[in-house]
Amino acid sequence: MSGTFWITQHRSLTSGLFALSFFGLLGLAIVYEGVRLLQTQFEVCTAHKEVESNGTNLGALPEIGERNPLIERRPKRRSPRLSSFLFRLLRSALYGISVFLAFFLMLVFMTYNAYLILAVVLGATTGHFIFSPYMNVAGDISERQLARGIACH
Repeated sequence: MSGTFWITQHRSLTSGLFALSFFGLLGLAIVYEGVRLLQTQFEVCTAHKEVESNGTNLGALPEIGERNPLIERRPKRRSPRLSSFLFRLLRSALYGISVFLAFFLMLVFMTYNAYLILAVVLGATTGHFIFSPYMNVAGDISERQLARGIACH
C-alpha cells in the first residue's frame, strides 16, 4: 500500500509507514473530538459560573432568538472573569487548536485516499464514542449552537 499523504515529500513507500500514517491520523481525529468537547465544556462552564456570580437564574433567561435583547445589545457591565486576558488567551488557544486540527483533517480528506479518509472517519467515530458517553437531551436541544460536527469548525 503506497500513496501520497499531505505533501509529495511524504510518501508511504512501505506498508509499515502507511499503517503509521493511518493510525496517526486516527489518533489526530480522536484528539480533535476531545479538543472540541473541551472547548465546549470550558465555554459552558464559564457561562454558568458567570450567571451564578451575577445572581441570575438560568431558567430566567429568555430563549435565544432574533429579537432577544441579549443579542441586540452588549451588556452594560463586563465581568472581570470574561474579559480577563488569561481567559481570552485560553479560549482562543482552544479555538486555534480546534481550527488547525479541523483544517488539517480536511486536507487529508482532500487527498482522496480512501484509507486515509477511513482513518479520519474511524478516529472521529472513536473520539465521539470516548468523549461523549452519555446524552443530555435537554442540553442537546437547548445548546444546539454549541454542538459542532467534524465537518464544520
